[in-house]
Amino acid sequence: IRVSPDKKTFALADKSGYCSVWDIDTYKLAFYFQSGNESLFFLNYLKKSNSILAGNYDPVLSRWNATTGKKELTYGSHNERLAALQLSKDEKYILTASRDGVVRKMEAATGKIVFHKKLFNNQWATSVDFSANDSLFVVAGGRASSVVFNAEGGDETTLSDASGSYESFSKFSPNGKYVLHD
Repeated sequence: IRVSPDKKTFALADKSGYCSVWDIDTYKLAFYFQSGNESLFFLNYLKKSNSILAGNYDPVLSRWNATTGKKELTYGSHNERLAALQLSKDEKYILTASRDGVVRKMEAATGKIVFHKKLFNNQWATSVDFSANDSLFVVAGGRASSVVFNAEGGDETTLSDASGSYESFSKFSPNGKYVLHD
């Protein structure tokens, strides 16, 4: 469930790929849309463009008008299911990762892919995150490894956990100085 920036509506995702948008004051359905055929796992309002970003497992990522429910853009699909998705704090970029270990950074406004790389062989990416000032991003993969990049996708640094346990996520600390990884 996500509440709109103006606090007038909320969006609710379901396991069949539908998103319903409801009026907060009247609890009446404003509209709904279907974004793919599998569970919506990511739903977020984009304040700057008055739209809703909806990500599915199947691997559909789309942007919808938050007032009308009309589709505005379908972003380039991955070859495998989406496993992780994150919007930059300034809403300029979207990070996605898929089960085949491919990570993409796209312009939120146009869908243009500005970074594309297969990071993990025979394992899938499990989480992505931007630092507090969007200058870095981190990608976590199975088998306890994470990779940190600068904003352009360069200066790659690999972090590993000697235990070899499954990597569930990596996130930046609120101050952006540390990578928390579990």
